[in-house]
Parts: sequence; C-alpha cells; structure tokens
Amino acid sequence: MRVLYVADPANADKINWSFGENMMKHWNENIFPSIQSLNLSAEEVAKVNAPVLTIHGTRDRQAPYGGGREWGLMLPNARIVTIDNAAHLPWIEAPEKVFGSIKTFLDGAWPEAAHKVESLDPKDEPAKKQ
Repeated sequence: MRVLYVADPANADKINWSFGENMMKHWNENIFPSIQSLNLSAEEVAKVNAPVLTIHGTRDRQAPYGGGREWGLMLPNARIVTIDNAAHLPWIEAPEKVFGSIKTFLDGAWPEAAHKVESLDPKDEPAKKQ
C-alpha cells in the first residue's frame, strides 16, 4: 500500500507505519464518525477566518490536488503550499519544504512558498521563483 501514498515508488520505504494499528482504531472509532456527522455548508466554511495553511502534493491519488485548491478558495484566510510531484504524504518527498513551511506558519507568518488560491485552475498560480 505504501507505493500509493508517494509519487516516486523509491520513496515508499521511507514511510513508517509504526503508529498504524492504534491510530487506525482511533480513526475508525472517533475521528471518522465525527467527520461524517458534520454537515457544513460552503457558506459556513467561508466564515472561518482563522489562518489556514494547506500543503498539497500535485500527484496525490487519495485526495486530489484540486481539493486542496478548493479549500483555498473557500476559506478567506487560507494559503496553499504546492508540492510538485508529491503524492499523499508530501513530507516524505519534500521534507524541507513541508516542515519548513509548517514551522514558518506556526511561528506566525506565511511561508514564502504559500500563496492565495485565486481559481481552481493550477495554471493561475503565481510564477515560481527560480
């Protein structure tokens, strides 16, 4: 299953599932039922004005990249960090960018790689610095 969570199959061995059994039990018994019970409208989601940082891989097969962009459009104070050629576990394939972005965000600033989503089309993203 690990190869489904990364874009490059060579990175599959970097995934550590040691938390697996206990985490999945907690997920199935508590987290997932709680998520399923939510019934938030787009209007209610749009009222969230806390800063939200989404980090999303462009090759995610479990939660497509367009979904991350959609969250960015719905939330008024959200930014997205795009991890090119990464899948569902972008910290495996780009740890410096992911963990650096998280640290910057938790320190109270937007990461340099973060940008406001203006449309669902990724072609509308700001030009990347070389």
